[in-house]
Amino acid sequence: MKKELYKKQNGKCFFCGTELQIDNMVTDHLYPRSLGGTSTVENIVLSCPKCNIQRGDKMPFREIEFNFFISQLLEKRSDYRNIVQEALISSKMRYRADILVEQKVGSVWKKVLIELKSNPTFTAKRFEDILNQLLTYKSELDKDTKIVLAFPGILPKSDYEAYRKYDIEIWDREVISSKFKDEIKKIDNKLFNKYYSFHSSKSTSENNLLSELKSIPAGKDDWSKYQKHIEKILDYLFGETLSAPIVELPDKYGVNRRDFILRNYSENGYWSYLRDRYKADFIVIDAKNYTGKIKKTKFCK
Repeated sequence: MKKELYKKQNGKCFFCGTELQIDNMVTDHLYPRSLGGTSTVENIVLSCPKCNIQRGDKMPFREIEFNFFISQLLEKRSDYRNIVQEALISSKMRYRADILVEQKVGSVWKKVLIELKSNPTFTAKRFEDILNQLLTYKSELDKDTKIVLAFPGILPKSDYEAYRKYDIEIWDREVISSKFKDEIKKIDNKLFNKYYSFHSSKSTSENNLLSELKSIPAGKDDWSKYQKHIEKILDYLFGETLSAPIVELPDKYGVNRRDFILRNYSENGYWSYLRDRYKADFIVIDAKNYTGKIKKTKFCK
């Protein structure tokens, strides 16, 4: 794979363009492995050590770059016009849209507000905050204005339903790759061209894991089901970077059991830093299917 990538990149770092040295060039995942990125040639590039360290497990582009990319896609479509970035939508509250554009639907031009987020995943709290933000925008707009949330990740089907209930359209990685397939090829940006040139082969697995997790009721009655599912998630997320989870291993006295232990064999990046700096040869994880908030005493056993 390295030989193939080295030839495609003309022996240069994908990000900064410097000449690569055979003995220190690094393979870099565009869509981070920690977020479910695959170790396939479509998702891997060669980079110099400096760029690799600077990126870490972050996305390869910032929100302002993502904004410009989406604007370029819209400009190349005849069914979109009057594209405005950072458009003021409410003088009363000083709300601004990332992108405000008109879309031709049949013979009528309708307004579309596009909210952009560069993060590929959302916590439950972040998910709720974004939804409330978009509903606030909705209250300030004409009822015919369509609202779109665009981001570079994959949204689980269950979360799709939450947005669809409020007539909010989702442009995730899969939708953008399909909807703007021809336009992406015309944009002179190797990073976005490569990032959106294929569909994530693991997106189905991610959706299934997330959907199943959300279907498990919180509480003691389902703790076993919850713990078994957490094992699958840990193996999916860290099986290649660390190790498969070791389940229910007792301590040397045979008393206290750890739910999961992951061996830390990582040779670079965050996990390697933890091992070298804090002697973290093993990562211990406890899974609790609590119904309420976690108290401080739970962390001090």
